[in-house]
Amino acid sequence: MRRLRREKVGFIFQSHNLIPFLTARQNVLLPLSLVGIKGQKAENRVKGLLEYMEIADRADYLPALLSGGEQQRVSIARALANNAGLILADEPTAALDTGRGTRVMDMLKRIARENQSAVIVVTHDERMIEGFDHVYHLKDGCLEGNVMPESVDE
Repeated sequence: MRRLRREKVGFIFQSHNLIPFLTARQNVLLPLSLVGIKGQKAENRVKGLLEYMEIADRADYLPALLSGGEQQRVSIARALANNAGLILADEPTAALDTGRGTRVMDMLKRIARENQSAVIVVTHDERMIEGFDHVYHLKDGCLEGNVMPESVDE
């Protein structure tokens, strides 16, 4: 079960869950080292993810020295590091401004399509659901079926 989680599932937590004594770079590097990706290949992957998340300039900072939005972007980069087949995201844009939140959701959709990954996002922000293939609403603990967004590409 641990191997499955380590290799096939990426988690984006609402509360970041970064390891406090590791830098942003080390937090993103960790899932790669757990699956045996090391050296320059791992460093290049981390650098690319941190650049994409617009946080590369803070790579050597500990989480306590990062803002909430910066911590969330590191958390997202960490979840994407191992090219997981399934990404579970709990309010991944909660600590981000609208522009960055939209870019993160666009990135998750792009990654899902390029890597043929499944991305499951839980969000209260209706603005962030545009372009997803399937949207389900949960009301009072009951799933209200598939509500297809207007902008879904056929």
